Amino acid sequence: MEHSKSQIDTVGLKVFNSITDAWSQPIDSQTKLLALRDTSEFEKLIAEESPELTKDMLERISFLMKIHRSLHAIFANSTQANSWVDRKNSRLGDLTAVEYMHQNGKRGMEEVCEYLLSQC
Repeated sequence: MEHSKSQIDTVGLKVFNSITDAWSQPIDSQTKLLALRDTSEFEKLIAEESPELTKDMLERISFLMKIHRSLHAIFANSTQANSWVDRKNSRLGDLTAVEYMHQNGKRGMEEVCEYLLSQC
């Protein structure tokens, strides 16, 4: 069964919201993770009944899904898994994973993902 672009975008945004909610990320962090200009652009996106996500946004969400899945494979405790993204990490230059991803964009997401996958 093939899914429409609209269905993929809607599900992608729901997954993104679920992950960032689990990670307790404020709206400004969510905006940066999707590489949007400002929070008003993010608020407009989430208010749309049929949001349109770019290829870049879908790739970012894909990395976040892999990061989230890896964390829950590494840590049995859900709270510990979800809070890891906000703990300083020497592997990430003493930044949190979220700070690292904000500073390094999609490449930073990929690096965090690769690091966690190597720990599974």
